[in-house]
Amino acid sequence: VWLNQTVAVKVRHPAVVRRIVTDFTLMRAASDLLARLFGVSGLRASVTQFSGTMVAQTRLDIEAEHLRRFGWNFAAWRDVRFPRVLAASEAVLVESYEAGELVSTYTTDLTLG
Repeated sequence: VWLNQTVAVKVRHPAVVRRIVTDFTLMRAASDLLARLFGVSGLRASVTQFSGTMVAQTRLDIEAEHLRRFGWNFAAWRDVRFPRVLAASEAVLVESYEAGELVSTYTTDLTLG
């Protein structure tokens, strides 16, 4: 509870960025080796693009901005709510707690039949 309301707090692990960078450094080296040994092309570019996406997902201030946009974009939908951002930094996100159902409840049922 924060400021008399139930909240959700998300904290980035201190070593997560370093670990992701290490993983993708190894993946780039492997893609270079595959290119040299077997002529596999384009793999390094894919690894580089994916690594940028993964590192961006560790930025909780960016996630906070996305939550704000979702809230604004769906403001007219009465049955859809997104958490409100109460505080955010690169490593910490505090948002309102919203009880509800996960979207995956519906999408999993549809894909599994």
